[in-house]
Amino acid sequence: MLASFALAACQNGESDVSQASSTSSTETQSSQNQTDQLSTEYYSSYIQDGTYQINGASGLVSGDTSQANLENLERGLYDLAQNIFATEDYSLKEGQVLSEDTVNEWLGAKSDDNPNGLNPAGALSETIDGFEPRYLNSIMEYDFVNANGDVAGISIGLAMNYADTFTSDSDSQEVEITADQRIEQGKAMAETIVSRIRENEAYANIPIHIAVFENAASGDLGGGTYTTDAVSSSGTSFGDWSSYTKDYVVYGVDDAPNEEDTVSFTRFRDQVSSFYPQLSGLSGVGYYEDNELKKINIIINSQFDGYSEVIAVAQQAIATANSVFKTNVEIQIQVVTADGVRALLSRPQDADTFDYVLVN
Repeated sequence: MLASFALAACQNGESDVSQASSTSSTETQSSQNQTDQLSTEYYSSYIQDGTYQINGASGLVSGDTSQANLENLERGLYDLAQNIFATEDYSLKEGQVLSEDTVNEWLGAKSDDNPNGLNPAGALSETIDGFEPRYLNSIMEYDFVNANGDVAGISIGLAMNYADTFTSDSDSQEVEITADQRIEQGKAMAETIVSRIRENEAYANIPIHIAVFENAASGDLGGGTYTTDAVSSSGTSFGDWSSYTKDYVVYGVDDAPNEEDTVSFTRFRDQVSSFYPQLSGLSGVGYYEDNELKKINIIINSQFDGYSEVIAVAQQAIATANSVFKTNVEIQIQVVTADGVRALLSRPQDADTFDYVLVN
């Protein structure tokens, strides 16, 4: 059972939801083919023949990665796409333009058997001297559908490897890939991808947005980030490439751009742990844009999951977070036990109260 209401230290507001009645056949058709928006922050989901379409290529990778990388790749592309495709004008469909077989081919190394491979032929070398790392790890795609049910835009994320491993019968060696190499290779692949997509007349003149994502090392708990993106409005050329300075910082492991953020997290951790010594762990990851903390995700692990215990931890976490973190920082806190997430606490940016959900 879910419980969602105000704790002593928090206050919930109610959102007004209004729906206009359909006034034309086009609007009626549109309402049947998409879900209602949660808010203008999110796309409605496109429904085809009464079914939500799954991206068959989701999860395909050419090498080791991490759950943090995969989550940041997906969420980050969703956010970047909103700069190109307005949530009010399009519904979102998981990638259908690139089939599972196509993505598998593209993630492979180029060879006589796989001429469409985007990774270099040197990745198949049997000697370290001839080895060239696989730069591309995975491909994320979103399609944007207009009111007529047509794909009117495509957004693609290219996840570039942090490193690759040369392996032979007698040797195994990790080869790191520099940030400059990831960006250079990603931009070159973007041109090839757009050229191939444009071969289908249905997509010859729609905007195609491509963003380059730099995977973090597979052991990095924060995960990677997007560093550049651009749009091809038509043809195979791109407009200017935008650059982004984004980072995920694992407090206690990575150096934060601002020492005061580390101090604030340490205060939060110490105060909550002191209040509830039975905790089995408390970790936090900060999300930064241009070296400014925008969001912090905190996980509180408890070895006990009694109803009153979860409420006590949630109340203390909310009170402590409000006292140590600035209001311009978005906060999400999960209280996790052996049975899973028992409480989800969230405070939007520029707010001073928390919303929460308790799971019984």
